[in-house]
Amino acid sequence: YAAAERSGHAPNETNIRFKAALENIEVVFAFFFFVEMMLKMAAVGLMDYLSNGFNVLDAFIVFCSIFEMIATLAGLASAVFLNAFRALRILRLFKLASNFKAMRGVISGAIESLKAVFAVTVIMLVVIFIETIIAMNFFGGKLGDEVGDLVETHGIRWHFDYFSIAFASTWMCITTEAYTNVMYLAYDRVGAVSIFYFMQLISVGTWVMLNMFLAILCDEMASQLEQKNKAEERQ
Repeated sequence: YAAAERSGHAPNETNIRFKAALENIEVVFAFFFFVEMMLKMAAVGLMDYLSNGFNVLDAFIVFCSIFEMIATLAGLASAVFLNAFRALRILRLFKLASNFKAMRGVISGAIESLKAVFAVTVIMLVVIFIETIIAMNFFGGKLGDEVGDLVETHGIRWHFDYFSIAFASTWMCITTEAYTNVMYLAYDRVGAVSIFYFMQLISVGTWVMLNMFLAILCDEMASQLEQKNKAEERQ
């Protein structure tokens, strides 16, 4: 339902019928998921049910669906917010994949490897913070047509006037997503110093930090899988 819904289309008769059909299907699936949850709770007991992470996720999604339907019937604005949680149902695929030995090993290895890269993540955030502060000192108030919080006021989406947008702009540049647009505009407004800033930003942020993060993540994941395979061989 969440993937098939077409927001923003003109409310013609076809779209109205399609949306009504999707909403009816949503109610049916919500009912079946609720029945499944209650039957499983009755079979294994409440405490055993809640001891499983996937069961907790299922219960959270089911209750969000129920609260969303109640909020929709009551005409509350929170229905739109609760509607977004339906996307979490895609995580049920991980529950299905966990039943297969190979997929279970990959998923568990990925989860364990995330714990090992926490320190690298902190270092990376510190680097982005430092780069953001430097950019705010170089380019603050110089990229937009006017100073303001809104895109319509400022004229562009990425700038370095205040920290929240500056941090996002720095992260965008590190991922090399359209960073040349920012660099060329900074060159027009500030001069050659912007070229040196973006050279070191890409060198440090992309080639060193981002690649180091991915390398450690992949290495740790491979190590976790290797340990699990050795443990299974000993058994």
